[in-house]
Amino acid sequence: SIGAEIENYILIYLPTAGNLDFNKLDLHINNCKVIDLNNRSILEGQVENNVLKMLPVLEDELIIIDKQLN
Repeated sequence: SIGAEIENYILIYLPTAGNLDFNKLDLHINNCKVIDLNNRSILEGQVENNVLKMLPVLEDELIIIDKQLN
């Protein structure tokens, strides 16, 4: 994964689908958006116990975290 911070957002690129444990990134997340970069659809991230659960995205996803909402 590759991450970046832009003003009020944290962006994380994942080249493959899977769960993402935000604890390993030293983040506490309640919600996020996920963009499927293959078909450009926007999904609501499903975060449980600070882990983003796998969504119906096969590969290339961008996770967007609004720091003001978390």
